[in-house]
Amino acid sequence: MNLTAPRICIINDDRYPSRWTNTQQTIKTASALVADHADVEVVLPRMWDVMFASNARRRQLLETFYGVTTGFGLTQIPSVPPSPLRIEKFAHGVLAPIYSMFAVLDVIYSRIILPLTLALAAGKHVMFESHRVLRDHYPVTHQVVKAVQHHPRFLGVVTNAGMIAGSFVDMGLARDKVAIAHNCFDPADMEPRLSKAEARTKLGLPSADKIVCYTGHIQKRKGIDVIVAMAARTPELHYLICGGFPDDVAAARKLAAEAGATNLTFTGWIDVHQLSAYLYAADVLLIPPTSAPLQQHGNTVMPIKTYTYLAAGRAILAPQQDDVVEVLHHGENCWLVQPDDLDLAVSSVRRLIAEPALADRLGAQARIDSQLYTWEARARLIHDFIKTRLAATATGSGQPVRHRDHRPAAI
Repeated sequence: MNLTAPRICIINDDRYPSRWTNTQQTIKTASALVADHADVEVVLPRMWDVMFASNARRRQLLETFYGVTTGFGLTQIPSVPPSPLRIEKFAHGVLAPIYSMFAVLDVIYSRIILPLTLALAAGKHVMFESHRVLRDHYPVTHQVVKAVQHHPRFLGVVTNAGMIAGSFVDMGLARDKVAIAHNCFDPADMEPRLSKAEARTKLGLPSADKIVCYTGHIQKRKGIDVIVAMAARTPELHYLICGGFPDDVAAARKLAAEAGATNLTFTGWIDVHQLSAYLYAADVLLIPPTSAPLQQHGNTVMPIKTYTYLAAGRAILAPQQDDVVEVLHHGENCWLVQPDDLDLAVSSVRRLIAEPALADRLGAQARIDSQLYTWEARARLIHDFIKTRLAATATGSGQPVRHRDHRPAAI
């Protein structure tokens, strides 16, 4: 094995291309790792609708959908037919590490615990990425990681937030085996840059409206009920809701009708490379000010929209929670409110609308701060972390991780 240039195998068991955020993160990270001169192979399931498509055609689908150049190796293992039981995920979790053995890949990198444990048993070095506090929401995975954390070929964990990294240290994982790599935005996805007036003209939105924009999935577990409640209390504002599958949009519209909120526009899903115009058209960008996504569901830790919001250069209203405050700073690049206080959320959004100088100042600093969070910067951090952990494993060193990126990577 070449410790300075290991062959990295990224395994994911989702359907590609897909509108789920984690698939975007996988492809963007892999592409950025290649730009950092990493040797990367991405191993995905080959779904039935492209079962007989050429590799070039499947690669083209990914490039078009995610807006990247797929310089990485791409292997799509034929999958069993999709089913409600998601048997195809288990099948891929077994087949992918078997493939990695024959492909002579050095490090298996994944957010899925099954292929990692099988790869460990097969003699591979593994790196786990996690965006969850496992002990609270994934107890089985928590126990598995706890059982293998001291294995000599278990290199460590990459997380997307300090609160998650802390949960792994509390589990017993050595601090130098945990790296924080926040999620990011792609500058190309923010082009062309538009003024507020230009964006509204492009989208056919009224120039005089005061627009609050939310992007992403719109289930209750993401906080859409709180957005609807805010809209019902602020009928003078126009809420632009960008995202959601058809069934979710229908449910959200019903929720709005029941609340008597007629000032919401639901666009349905907007592809990432078309989303920036909606952000530029807004006066305020909204992360639902509720604790439910983090505390009750545990599935929204440091939402990826945070970084595109920053890059848009608009005022951001968000909940003051442990994950969010790592990137968003009250009165500097955003306006934070205590979660689950509807009165405060309503008064705060009205203040941001009524004080354009405040909103402009927050937005300007947000855009400056966004430059810390590109996929290239994240890939450099991860690439260095993998190589450093491999070297430490080979030498038995317990030295702290050193990275080229100026952001702290180890806690």
